[in-house]
Amino acid sequence: MLKTAIKPKWIAALVFALAVSVILVLLSHWQFSRSLEKDVAPPSVTEKVQPLLDTMTPGHLMTGDHEGQVVTAQGHFDPSKQLLLPSRLQDGKEGYWDVVAFVVDGAVAPVGVKATEDVLIPVARGWVASPEDVPAVPEGKLTIEGRLLNSEGCPS
Repeated sequence: MLKTAIKPKWIAALVFALAVSVILVLLSHWQFSRSLEKDVAPPSVTEKVQPLLDTMTPGHLMTGDHEGQVVTAQGHFDPSKQLLLPSRLQDGKEGYWDVVAFVVDGAVAPVGVKATEDVLIPVARGWVASPEDVPAVPEGKLTIEGRLLNSEGCPS
């Protein structure tokens, strides 16, 4: 058996198998390090204010490369679609985020079973200590500026 193992073709096969193993280990390290990276644009890109409709399509899936981008949008708030998200901390105090639907002017409505005529995006207007502290929702056509963030995934 040792005579067979030391033949040149078997030694070459062993060297080839070891080389493939080393390459696969190096590739697995690279793949693992890539899986830990976020596909977020650098601050030099995200801090430049962009029009929302040029950056992404509201009502469709937001990809990671848009997250953190500062955008402007024209439209109006829909006060009938307002939420208070509880258990939000600010300066060590627990309170609420005031979130209101913003109807984006000029956006193409998505197609589907749950699609609406208006294209809505949730806008976090700010933090309040109690529901009584919520300011009135602004009326009329507005231009807002804010940062795009992915959803936290609220239960329905």
